[in-house]
Amino acid sequence: MDNGDIDLTCFFGFEVSNKNHDLLAINDEFLDEIHHVENALLIGADAGDNFYALICNEYTPYVYYWDRTHLHAYDDKLNYDIAEQDECGHLYLVATDFTTFFNQVIERLNEQKGRPTDDRNT
Repeated sequence: MDNGDIDLTCFFGFEVSNKNHDLLAINDEFLDEIHHVENALLIGADAGDNFYALICNEYTPYVYYWDRTHLHAYDDKLNYDIAEQDECGHLYLVATDFTTFFNQVIERLNEQKGRPTDDRNT
């Protein structure tokens, strides 16, 4: 989120040994905090215990950054897309589909490693 960059520490896996990276364990523990958001699935996290949520509308799974710890709560330049309830933290739209989000992550990784980027879907 800072300077338009995506801070992503991990994508969650299925039945992984580390429960802090396990899709089911994380969703069981934290998803009820955003009970006002329907059709959500937590898919990843940043280093500050904020999550990325896949929220499905009728046809498209949007990706949102959930500022659970209120890290960006006082950033004037950021406008949230889904308002918090019960002090759970705002959600910010990151991408209008998962493929776009994933490609943004891959592009940033390639930039950090000095690899050329291209516009094909990965």
